[in-house]
Amino acid sequence: MVKIRFMGGTKEVGRNAILLESERSRLLLDYGVKINDIPEFPSHIRATDIDGIIIAHSHLDHSGGAPIFYLSEKKPIFATPVTAEIVKILIKDFIKLSGYYLPFEYLELESMMKQRKDLTYGIDVKFKDIEFKLINAGHIPGSAMVELNTNGKRILYTGDFNTLDSKLVNSAKIPKQTFDAVIIESTYATEDHPSRRDLEEEFIREILKVIEDDGRILVPA
Repeated sequence: MVKIRFMGGTKEVGRNAILLESERSRLLLDYGVKINDIPEFPSHIRATDIDGIIIAHSHLDHSGGAPIFYLSEKKPIFATPVTAEIVKILIKDFIKLSGYYLPFEYLELESMMKQRKDLTYGIDVKFKDIEFKLINAGHIPGSAMVELNTNGKRILYTGDFNTLDSKLVNSAKIPKQTFDAVIIESTYATEDHPSRRDLEEEFIREILKVIEDDGRILVPA
């Protein structure tokens, strides 16, 4: 039997966390934070009640709460190398800038990074009775979907994904197989967005206007 428990991130943006329970293992898919004046974390789960963590991508709404599991435990944390490096930077900055008490410090972040298991796309991983692999999600550098197989069930966790190529990353590599369950990101599912090309052209036009007016341009990136 396979159980999927949503610990946060449903009907909201932020606090993404999903617990996948098989017969012999408990794998956490993301453990993020909602950034408010008082940071909000997913539903509490004890570190002793999970066997490992997979981080789909580095944004804090998917990764920002993960150090809480490393106060005393040593659980493997799986991610692409790019995601792992950016996670370290973002959470370090989160700790530094937070004006509110956080349930972890730099020490827990460092402990977490020592347990990182870097994975490239498409590599099959056997974790107890769960097999999984990471697939390019096309969201940001290092972002991944997670394809899991356990107890005869196939599950896809998309995380945040993008189906269009950008200047920075290739589009998501959507699996062609059928799945017993798909956990899909849908923040902007009901909205039509202008094409990326139109936005890029508008961006250039605005920059040229500023230049023509002898203005200065700052592009946070």
